[in-house]
Amino acid sequence: MMPNNELNALNGLNILVTRPEHQADPLCHLLQQYGAQTAKLPSLQIIATTDNPKFQQALSELPTTDCLIFVSANAVYTAAPYMKENWQGLTNKCVLLAVGPGTALALNEHGLENAITPQKNYTSEGLLATDCLQHVQNKHIIIVSGQGGRRILDDALAQRGAQITRLESYRRQRPTRNFAVQLETWQNRGIDVVISTSGESLDNLYAMFQAQGATALKWLQAQQMLVISDKMANSLHQYNFAKPALVAENANDSALLNALLAWQQQHRNQHG
Repeated sequence: MMPNNELNALNGLNILVTRPEHQADPLCHLLQQYGAQTAKLPSLQIIATTDNPKFQQALSELPTTDCLIFVSANAVYTAAPYMKENWQGLTNKCVLLAVGPGTALALNEHGLENAITPQKNYTSEGLLATDCLQHVQNKHIIIVSGQGGRRILDDALAQRGAQITRLESYRRQRPTRNFAVQLETWQNRGIDVVISTSGESLDNLYAMFQAQGATALKWLQAQQMLVISDKMANSLHQYNFAKPALVAENANDSALLNALLAWQQQHRNQHG
């Protein structure tokens, strides 16, 4: 239940959400509840790779695993439908970890509850700091992830003596759609904040606007960005964005909302 004094806290704001299509709708709905107008431009496309023989091979190792780690909500959405026949056995014997609350919520939606998450640092480093991953000698750990990306978890857990299997259930790619018509609408209406929630998504967003031409790129660089880390904020500086970024605590919908609410309140205080 939202406090009455916050029901229209984002009234008048036009917000562009660049999350993958299936993850953008819940965030847009939340922001609309607070009075914002939203538009979507996915700058990351998630493609399942569950028909890959390597995925099937890794899937066959589930009954022997001691620990199952999901490093993103997309890992849950793409892999979980193929793992459900093993759910009961996993619940009884396997330690379940999720990189953050959003991933844990996705697991709940698929029938796996009580996933362990880092206290605050929702990253590979945060996972490595959890108590249950400190003593993993001779343990079999399956890491469910997308293709590519960092291998910090694999390397660190292997150094601690664990046997690691990667279960790669999706790949990421840059969308190739032409959004010139939508861009004209946004330019005419005005966009107050653009939300980007990963470094790869931000890189793609820049490349997508660059492909639309110099005028489109200049428009993007003039926008107020909301990102989820200081590293992303530094990338914006390197990409010559004009305004200092807003930085949310993490990529969860609630953290993004809180960052917007604080920014809007500050803006109102400054302008009466």
